[in-house]
Amino acid sequence: MKIELHRGPLSADVAWELSDFAAGFSHSLGQAGRFRVELGPDPSRFFRSLGDSVFVLARHEERLCGSLALSLNPDVGSVYLGELKTAPGPQRGRILLALAAAAKSWMKEQNVVPCHAFVMDGSASPADYTGRLGLPPLTRLLDANIDLVPASFGHFSDGVDESPLPLLLRASQTPLLLRCRSASARLLDTWAAKRLFDPEGKEIRRLHLGHLGFDAPEDAVTLIRHAAARAAQVSARGLFLAMRPEARRLLPCDLLVSWPEAAKYAVFGHGHERWDQPLCSSEI
Repeated sequence: MKIELHRGPLSADVAWELSDFAAGFSHSLGQAGRFRVELGPDPSRFFRSLGDSVFVLARHEERLCGSLALSLNPDVGSVYLGELKTAPGPQRGRILLALAAAAKSWMKEQNVVPCHAFVMDGSASPADYTGRLGLPPLTRLLDANIDLVPASFGHFSDGVDESPLPLLLRASQTPLLLRCRSASARLLDTWAAKRLFDPEGKEIRRLHLGHLGFDAPEDAVTLIRHAAARAAQVSARGLFLAMRPEARRLLPCDLLVSWPEAAKYAVFGHGHERWDQPLCSSEI
C-alpha cells in the first residue's frame, strides 16, 4: 500500500484520476434521491477554502484505491475529515487504516487533536469503523436537517439588509450576510470548487443559506424568502438550508410542508463534547 500526501493544488493528472475514482460514489439526498459530487479541475480547492489542508491518497499496485481530505478549521480548532472513499473489496479495511495513519501523522504535525466529519444519512457511520485498531473514536455529536427551499418561494424584502462578505476560494460569487431584524444568515455558493449532480447528470444548482439564527420566526421566514429570490436571480433551483431540529420546529408548519426535506445528516467528532458551531451545508 502506497500513501501520498498532496498539499496545495493537485496536478492535472492526479485531479483527473481522483475525479474518475470519485465518480463511482453517490450520497443520499433524502426525498430528492441521490447525488454525486464533482470537485472540478482542482479537487483540493474546496478543502483549501476551509483552512490548511492536505489530500491523502492510497494506491494499491499503482491504482488509486482510497482518498481522504483534511482541513484545519482555525475558527473551530478542529480538523475536518472529508472525501473519505475506499474502493470495494477485501483491501478496504487495510486502505482505511493506511489513510487513518497518514491523517493522524498530519494532525500531529499540526499539533491538533480534535477532528470532525459531516455524514449524510444513509452513509456508513464512523462509529462503526473507529474506536478500534488505533483509530480514535468518532462519536455522534449532532443530528441536523437540510431542507430544499424552492426558488419559487422567493420574494425580495426591503426589510432585509445585505452586506458583502470576503470572497471564498470555493465560491464563484461574493457571499452575502443577510439581516432581518432578529434574524441573520449567510448566503453563498460552492460552484467554484464543488458541484452536485443527480444520477441523470443534471446539476443540482442551489445556493447555501447557513449560519441561520433568529429570535422571531417571522423574521427568519422573511430572510429565507429573500435568499430564495436571490437564488432565482442567479438561475439556481433554490436553497440548501441546514438547521438544527429545534430551530426547524419553530418555523410555521404550513411552510415546512411546502418544502421537500432533502436530507438528514450528522456531525461526528473526536475531542469534542458537543457541536455548537453554526451550521452551513456549504461546508459538508
